[in-house]
Order: sequence, then structure tokens, then C-alpha cells
Amino acid sequence: MWYASNALAGATTVTVTATGGDNGLIIHEASGLGAIDQHTTNRQTAPGTGIDAVTSGAVTTTGSGEYVFGVCWQMSSIQTISVGTGYTERETITVQTALGRGKSEDKIQSAAGSIATTFTLSVTTTTQTYIATFRDV
Repeated sequence: MWYASNALAGATTVTVTATGGDNGLIIHEASGLGAIDQHTTNRQTAPGTGIDAVTSGAVTTTGSGEYVFGVCWQMSSIQTISVGTGYTERETITVQTALGRGKSEDKIQSAAGSIATTFTLSVTTTTQTYIATFRDV
């Protein structure tokens, strides 16, 4: 996961050079965010298909009103990914091979404390899940 803080107003060009195999990219723009507060990543093998079974692992935010952003990438093309409870779906990427699918979600955390991004899978498979939290400006 990469991010740019204090980006200048106006058009922004993102250039990606991918090598070998299939690659996926999800790009987001958000305004009014302060510095990154917490971030982590978690790889799960066969987390199951229960509601919110896929998780980034918890981080502890330091302030109320933080922006919470999550991404899940799973390694199966026969799968459906649903966003976690309380999150808003932002983007979905479907690669046309067995490389997998990805989805992003976000929300504003009302009070400081422990939080994780979560997702639900239709078929259990290996996942890579990310969370980043940003302070309010």
C-alpha cells in the first residue's frame, strides 16, 4: 500500500510498471486527511467463510474521527468478497485469471481505540489484507 500526503491540487498521474504475470491496482483519492496513524498487513490461509472472518489484524488509533482504509486481495478467481460490517465498499478489481480478486473499504472511526478491517469470502482461500488509519486534520 502506498499513499501520498499533502498532494497538490489538480490532476495527478500514476504510472505503474508491472513485470511478470498478472497485476491488479486499486487507486483512491481522499481529501482532508492528516498524517498516517497506524498501518499493518495480515496474510491468512483459509480463514473461512464466516461473516468478517478475514481480518487485517487490529491496530489502535490515537484519536477520534480517524479515516480507516482497508484492502483485501484473495487468491482465487471463483470467489466473492464482501466488505466488513460497518464499512463502505469503494472499489472491486477482478483479474481474468486465477491470480485473484481485490476489494477496498473505508469508514470513519467514531472514537479512538482498537480497530481492524474485515471482509467476508464466499469460498475460503489465502488472503492478504491491509489497514491504514489517518488522523483528522
